[in-house]
Amino acid sequence: MKTLNELTVVQANDFIQQTNWALDQVPLKLFKALVAAIDIKNPPADNTVNVSKAELIKLLDTNATNYSYLKKRLRQLITSVKVEDTEHHERYVALVQEILWEKESDDVEVKFHQAVMPYLIGLKERFLTYPAANINRFHSKYGLILYEYLLSKERQYKFGSYGIEIDDLRRLTGTEKVYAAFRDFDKKVLKAGTEDINLAGVELLVKYEKIKTGRYVTGIKFSVVSRNSYRDKTFEEAALKINR
Repeated sequence: MKTLNELTVVQANDFIQQTNWALDQVPLKLFKALVAAIDIKNPPADNTVNVSKAELIKLLDTNATNYSYLKKRLRQLITSVKVEDTEHHERYVALVQEILWEKESDDVEVKFHQAVMPYLIGLKERFLTYPAANINRFHSKYGLILYEYLLSKERQYKFGSYGIEIDDLRRLTGTEKVYAAFRDFDKKVLKAGTEDINLAGVELLVKYEKIKTGRYVTGIKFSVVSRNSYRDKTFEEAALKINR
């Protein structure tokens, strides 16, 4: 069996860009790791994957390394997320349907809900892929969420910059009811998330600008650039090398 670091996370672009990721950091990382365990060339007929408990423990950004903690956090995935929110309807899908925790086994068996599977397997051109090893490079849920969002946009369109309204960004990051003051949202989500990406050593670097309507910030413009070297830690460093 391959380790998680040898696997690839595959998800539909729409799933990444439109889902309300209200999960905490740990269950979010665990879900992405479970997604990586799906063999998309030969998807499991029963939507079930077996993953090493020890491998999952490595993803936990905490001092707690016992299996009881892992089991507790996995159970948080038996929930639903909002994947569509239009003028006429909202759509929710369950992430995980069942978890089989064999006490004497080194692996845990997780069954994805049928409703979520179309977002995790399918045509390559509609899906984002990235190394599962990248999951553990992030130390905030917002870094991982923004990374996936911006990487999926860049691979689809290659525009280099992407605007998003604040309300949509709050929905994406699951922060509709937290960080009500923009200064807190700016510090905890935008600054923390972009710094997390830039320090993670992944394939892109990011900066953002605030878009104002009158006195109020109503949107954010993200700019991305490919990382030239692991030594690059800021958007400006990488952009300067490209422009030479």
